[in-house]
Amino acid sequence: MDLFSARRLGVEMGFKRHFIKYCPWTAGLLLFIFLLTPAFTGEGEAAGGKVVVVSVDRLSLDVLLDGASGLENLNTLLDEGGLGLMNVVTGGGLSSENAYATLGAGTRALGGANAQLGFHQEEKYYQDRAAVAFQRHYGIPPREDVVHLGLAETVRANQARPFRVVPGALGELLKEAGKSRAILGNADTGSPRRQSALFLMDAQGNVGSGQVSAELLLEDSLFPFGHRLDAQVLAPLFREYHNEADLLLVDWGDFYRLQEYREYLTPERQKELLEESLAELDLFVGVVLEELLPGTLLIFLSPTPPREDWGTGRMLAPVIVRGGRAECGLLTSATTRRQGIISNLDIPATILDHLQVEKPYYMLGRPIVSVPYFDGGEFLSRRLIEIARIYQQRPPVIQMYISLQVITVLVVLLGILGRFRRALLFRPVMLSLLLVPLVLLFLPLLPPWPLPATLLTIYGSAFLLGALLYKFLDYRISLLVIGLATSLALGLDLLAGSPFMQRSFLGYDPVLGARYYGIGNEYMGALVGSTLLFSALILQFFPSARKRVWFPLALYFLGVVILLAMPVLGANFGGTLTILAAGILMVVTLFWRQGRYIYILLGLLSGVAVMGILLWLNFPTPGREISHWGSSMAAISQGGVREITDILVRKASMGVRLLRYSYWSRVFISFLLAQAILLFRPLGIIREMRSQYPFFMSGIMGITFGAVVALLTNDSGVVAAAMALLFGTLPLLYLVMEKVFEAEAH
Repeated sequence: MDLFSARRLGVEMGFKRHFIKYCPWTAGLLLFIFLLTPAFTGEGEAAGGKVVVVSVDRLSLDVLLDGASGLENLNTLLDEGGLGLMNVVTGGGLSSENAYATLGAGTRALGGANAQLGFHQEEKYYQDRAAVAFQRHYGIPPREDVVHLGLAETVRANQARPFRVVPGALGELLKEAGKSRAILGNADTGSPRRQSALFLMDAQGNVGSGQVSAELLLEDSLFPFGHRLDAQVLAPLFREYHNEADLLLVDWGDFYRLQEYREYLTPERQKELLEESLAELDLFVGVVLEELLPGTLLIFLSPTPPREDWGTGRMLAPVIVRGGRAECGLLTSATTRRQGIISNLDIPATILDHLQVEKPYYMLGRPIVSVPYFDGGEFLSRRLIEIARIYQQRPPVIQMYISLQVITVLVVLLGILGRFRRALLFRPVMLSLLLVPLVLLFLPLLPPWPLPATLLTIYGSAFLLGALLYKFLDYRISLLVIGLATSLALGLDLLAGSPFMQRSFLGYDPVLGARYYGIGNEYMGALVGSTLLFSALILQFFPSARKRVWFPLALYFLGVVILLAMPVLGANFGGTLTILAAGILMVVTLFWRQGRYIYILLGLLSGVAVMGILLWLNFPTPGREISHWGSSMAAISQGGVREITDILVRKASMGVRLLRYSYWSRVFISFLLAQAILLFRPLGIIREMRSQYPFFMSGIMGITFGAVVALLTNDSGVVAAAMALLFGTLPLLYLVMEKVFEAEAH
């Protein structure tokens, strides 16, 4: 029996003894986890009553807060309601048409080319009344006073979406529940702009009662497009329709008109007209606050921010909610779980919740609630500046990081193949690149700086730390410290609610809205890779402590799995599959000997058992908070095969798109290429490494396999795969380089 076989046999015997000894503790830990699983406590019983939505398109948070400081009614609304910033992502580009279609569908939708065609049925549409055009378009007479004539185009525009989109879902659900709808106002410029009708439209194109015609507008030759809304004209109509309708939408279109006309205005004139519009809006808000019936939920929102904010990190629109579950403070929801941030998908969900109408699975938002906060406006202003800075600086920061990784891998690989000793100079650089995710995690502790100072801080700090580790610690200890520090920091941040990840360049972006909570794919890959790296290094280079550390390592690994899987912590299904696959392969390759297939079977059974428990934790049941994959299970249970197909198509299309266009695909390919080349050159090096460093090489194999699983199971899997491989490929190159040049020296 060789030395390694004897050691492995000792580990196996130790496993059996410790399993019997600690099995009750492990079972107790799992039971504790089940009992610990909390629910999102913001949702309670729906309040009931009416809903009023005041939509002020193209209004920014800064204009709202600055204007409200000198206007009584807007200031009162801010004092009495919850304030938030709303993600405005739609099914396509940012536009008012797509924004209103998204609000009406409850999922990211497109408005279509004729989204603005909302009319009172007695209005003229070309040569005929809108009622005649409606019947010509749809083959049935209109059922309500206000109609939308662009339904067919909106339906066609959304048919190719890789998920279910039901244009007019909100209006259809309210109609079926016997709830009445009404709409007032428009955003007409030189032509009809009634895209707000998409918000209330039902599945047949009926919008409800109300008035959207040009008769509402007051002629004013000095205002953009020669007309504007008048609070005095709108006030009696508001009283009438608020009494009649369960849901009333007011489209205050003056800010839209002002934005569409801005290229003709000097900055001074634009500011003057903006102040006039705010004053008129304040008068109308006073009417609304005075006339609101008891139990009414008031939602004041901007479907899209001003055009000058488009394409920047300030693409978040202000929302005020008064009544229902929202009081003075900051708005949030189970969609975002972030103070002051909600999604536009939460608006229709909140309306249905207040009117006590059940929301179907294909509408993705959750009811809005508020959390107490003394000065929400100041908090959100600071957060918006920070969000915008991260949004703008993220591309150059990440591109530089990826470029440095690719260059380093190629130089070190060429140095190994060509026996160029100068490649050894890259050893501290390799340590520094492994430290960058940790540096980026804690960067929010420092003040915000311009891009050059940010880049200097990130990479200067990483290179300084890498040089210090290289100088004062053995390279094996340095790699272990980096892996352990990264894994621990990410785990602790998850337990704390991800305060650092939410503000990191490797975190998730509330402007893009792909993820708002838990752990994103960048840090998921880093957590998986760093956890397996330090585990393998401890087992490999500390043989005397091997029997004592394997069980704590196993518990730590289980803890990381739980962190990734728990719906109130990591909430990352792909990450859970990734770390389970990586860990199982590491154990199987480490302990497997020919004929001992029991290890493969035990590994697979363990993985299936853990996944079964975690699926149970995420299974949608009343009173339990679920994550994205819990929502997917709910959709599959209700939507059947179509939902499974949509999910697979969506993931595949996203993965292919990222592989083709993402910068991360370059570093992912370079890492895989480096490992593939090392299999053949230097000749026999991997076989020798496997013999000399079996625990370490099993860890590298686990990381590589986990990266492949991450690529296949995540929407942006190439990002997670590249970050995981960072902690596998660079340490492998480091040890191969040390071994090659050490052999040359002898």
